[in-house]
Amino acid sequence: MVLVPFDWIERKSHPLDEIVGSTYTSLLGLAHDVTILNMGLVAFNQVKFLLEEKLWASEARMKVVKEAKKATEEKAS
Repeated sequence: MVLVPFDWIERKSHPLDEIVGSTYTSLLGLAHDVTILNMGLVAFNQVKFLLEEKLWASEARMKVVKEAKKATEEKAS
């Protein structure tokens, strides 16, 4: 059993320059899409790093505040 397209009789062959041109256009479109995806991924990673950096800074501040509070409680006792 051979699978053929429904309209296989109506299809005509395309000239080679048309095929190459459309392939080149498709490749350019694909390269453009990959570039946009790459830019989005880089931006996402930058935002993620900035948020992690802020989280680390706030955790460090909380640790310093807890230690200062503990030191003042020990002094008061």
